[in-house]
Amino acid sequence: MIRENLKAEVLAERQRVNRINALNESRRKNEEQRKKQAQIENEKRRLENLRKQREQEAKKILNNKREVKIKMLKAGMTKADVRTILGTPDSTLSTGYDVKSYSKYYYGPFSIRFNAIGEITKIYRD
Repeated sequence: MIRENLKAEVLAERQRVNRINALNESRRKNEEQRKKQAQIENEKRRLENLRKQREQEAKKILNNKREVKIKMLKAGMTKADVRTILGTPDSTLSTGYDVKSYSKYYYGPFSIRFNAIGEITKIYRD
């Protein structure tokens, strides 16, 4: 009888140890998954920051190129001249069709003001 009780206790202890080991293995796998997910999220953030940084660098380069081309413009040049040098503007503004009317072309941080007959009157850096 003692021998049977001892066998039952040993068997019960083995089962308990096996359950504990299975639970520990499950916890270990969950922890590994959390670490991998955290690494993925960190990499996503790093790549997004890198993309934003590259985008800002590209804008600086574009604005520097525009600045060089803007320096080529002179008062009295026409809208057609400006489009030839700088291309299509980012946006435009027109104020009407009388003698005091004017229009503006916007290129990034620059705006170019034209008089009623379409000649440059002023160049601004916003």
